Amino acid sequence: MRSLAVLPRLALGVLPALPTLCAIVGTLVLFSLFLLVQGQAASDALVLIAQGAFGSSFAWQSTLLRAAPLMLTALCVALLAQVELVVIGGEGALALGGLGAAVVAMLLPKSMPGSSRRR
Repeated sequence: MRSLAVLPRLALGVLPALPTLCAIVGTLVLFSLFLLVQGQAASDALVLIAQGAFGSSFAWQSTLLRAAPLMLTALCVALLAQVELVVIGGEGALALGGLGAAVVAMLLPKSMPGSSRRR
């Protein structure tokens, strides 16, 4: 009887992650079908993808380095969604922020410490 009471709590813990899990599984299935249509081994490709993303400490570092700006953008969207505001173009704001940072760096005088830019 006690194990039946734990089941609903477990299901409530899994439910929020269900759309994400379905998206990941669906993506892997569609990608595998695409590779099979092309005559390639889907299992080899999926292993290479996993090794490239998580196979070494450098791969983990590279994966997290590329994912961090997208996670921060998603966090901005999620925070505003909590107060029922809609953000359109979070990725565009990220791109414009990067462009702005590059422009500011180019406008800084070359006498700044650490500057190796030549004019």
